Amino acid sequence: MSMSGEAELVEAITKRVEVLLRYSDKPSNQRETYPLTTKVSGLVGLDRQMLALYKLLDLNSNEEVRLIGICGPGGVGKTTLARLAYEDLSKNFHAHVFVDNAKNIYQQDPGESYSQETFTSGMIQRWSGKKTRGQSVSAGVIKSTVGHRKGLLVIDCVDSMEQLKDIEDIVGWCGSGSRVILITQDKNLLDKFGVKHVYEVSSLRYDEALQLFSQSAFEEKNPPTSFESLSLRAIQVASFLPLTLKIIGSTLQGKDEEGWEKELQKLEGDQEKTIMEIMKKCYAGGNEEDQILSYILS
Repeated sequence: MSMSGEAELVEAITKRVEVLLRYSDKPSNQRETYPLTTKVSGLVGLDRQMLALYKLLDLNSNEEVRLIGICGPGGVGKTTLARLAYEDLSKNFHAHVFVDNAKNIYQQDPGESYSQETFTSGMIQRWSGKKTRGQSVSAGVIKSTVGHRKGLLVIDCVDSMEQLKDIEDIVGWCGSGSRVILITQDKNLLDKFGVKHVYEVSSLRYDEALQLFSQSAFEEKNPPTSFESLSLRAIQVASFLPLTLKIIGSTLQGKDEEGWEKELQKLEGDQEKTIMEIMKKCYAGGNEEDQILSYILS
C-alpha cells in the first residue's frame, strides 16, 4: 500500500472511531446506526453531511414510516448526498426506489398493466455512479414495490404541492420502518406537507471549499503559495457551492497567474450571472444536480 493510501485509510478509520466514541455512552438500544460509506473519498464535506442525515433517518426505529426532507439551493449537493445515502442504505431495506424527478411520476390509467421485471430494469434506475436519465413511472408501480414492505424511497426535484399529494398516496402504502426522502429547493413545501425531519444542505465551509477547489484546479488539497490569494477570490466567486467550485477550478487548471487574473476579473464582473450561467449549462434538460457527480468524481 502506498503512503497516500495508508494516509487515507488512517483518516477513514479515525473518522469512524470519532463517530463510535461520540455515541458509545448511550445505551445500546438507543444508539443510532451510521454506516461507513466507501464512496465519499474525494467528496469534500460529504462525511459531515452524511452523519447529519443519518441522525434524521433514525435507522434503528422500525415503528413508523419516517419522512425526511433534504433542501437547499441548486448546486449545493442535495442530490449527491441523497444518492450516496441511497447506495449505502439500500441493503437494509426490503425494497428501494430512487425517482430522479418527481415530475416523472404519473397516475396510472385504468387497465394499464406492468410487470415487476419491466419496472426494475427500466423505469427506476439504481444508481451506479454514472449519470442516468429516469423514465416516467406510474404511482401504482411504486406502490407495488414498496407496498406494505420496509422500503427506502427517494424522490428528487419535488417542486409543487400537486406532486406531494401524489407522493402522500404512495407513502400510505409503505410498510413500517420505511424511509421516504424528499429533495427540494423549497423548504416551504416540506413545511406545508408536515415533514418534521428536514436537513438543510448549506454551502461548504471555508476549508472544505478551498480543498475541493484545489483538487480541481491543482489536483492537490491545497493551492500553491503563489496562487493562494487567487484561489480565495475564486471560491468567493463560486459562492462556496460544490458544483461551481469544481467547474471554475477545472476552467482555471493549467493557466498561469496572468490567465487566472483575466478569468477571475471576467467572472467577478457579475457574480450572480456567473453562477446562473454555470447552473443553466449543467442542468439543462435534467434534474437540478444530475451533472454534479460527473464533475466531482472525475
